[in-house]
Amino acid sequence: MARPVVIPPHLVSLLVKVPVRYRFALPTLVAGLLPRTLRKPRMLAYLNSLLAPLASLYQVFIEFQATVRRELSYNGQTLAFQRALNDRFDPVLARIRIINSDAVSVPVYINFVREPESPKNIKSAREAGPHLVLNSVAEEASLIGFVVRCPATLSGQEPALKARIDQLKLALVKYRIQYV
Repeated sequence: MARPVVIPPHLVSLLVKVPVRYRFALPTLVAGLLPRTLRKPRMLAYLNSLLAPLASLYQVFIEFQATVRRELSYNGQTLAFQRALNDRFDPVLARIRIINSDAVSVPVYINFVREPESPKNIKSAREAGPHLVLNSVAEEASLIGFVVRCPATLSGQEPALKARIDQLKLALVKYRIQYV
């Protein structure tokens, strides 16, 4: 009578983390597909040794699938964005923070004469007061959407940090990197 197939402990811990659609144990599959009369320990060992390259390829695939799932979980939302930067540049201490800016550019629509809305009182910044103030083009262009606060030790990785931020941020949103 053939012994039951034992799955190695490193494979068991790996299989627990794998989504069900990708989960299978190669030794169990080999034993299940083999006719009962051929399920001898020597034959099982031979077939498992033949499929060893496939087992290592399966492990590489599982690791790749985990990193891709993690990468796809990142987006432009502040916490996911922060986690993406920390995972890449400061995985141990997670000291990178994203601080959203308080300055908000409110779009202004100036009516045509024929439109039946009351005129808006528009003044320049010098005149100020309770009326609507239009920012100049230079002021609008210099508004920053968020600040990325990083430890000073990451200043050498600034090109890579900028590339990662540009990959995940929303288009047309400006940012500034601040080293602390």
